[in-house]
Amino acid sequence: MPDVYVNIAGIPELVAHTVKKDGLVVGAALSISTLIGLLETNGALSASYAVLARHLSQIANKPVRNMASWGGNLMLAHDHTDFPSDIFTIMAAAGALLTVASSAGTLQLNLFEFLQQDMTGRVIVNMSIPVLAVSKK
Repeated sequence: MPDVYVNIAGIPELVAHTVKKDGLVVGAALSISTLIGLLETNGALSASYAVLARHLSQIANKPVRNMASWGGNLMLAHDHTDFPSDIFTIMAAAGALLTVASSAGTLQLNLFEFLQQDMTGRVIVNMSIPVLAVSKK
């Protein structure tokens, strides 16, 4: 058991979000429900955001989505290769990039690169979700 718990919700960089012309940047401590809301609110920016929000709405149940952060979900996928993370799958398919920080600086990684990283002494800061067109068949 850890001796100290840190409430990461008090770290501004981890709860911030930014809307940019080329995509949405979301802090790692934001809940899955908040991520869904941001994708829905910014659906005009990218047709793919509605698709991502719909899929995320099927993950777990509402109380879990309200409490669990998307960053924590990805760390579970990182630390437990048998954990089936829908967030990992859909964000990898969307071309999302993670910003990972340590005392040595920051890295931008795609989700597959993230799985290969030793995360000791590192933290996911945010995720950039690019603007994509939805394929029409």
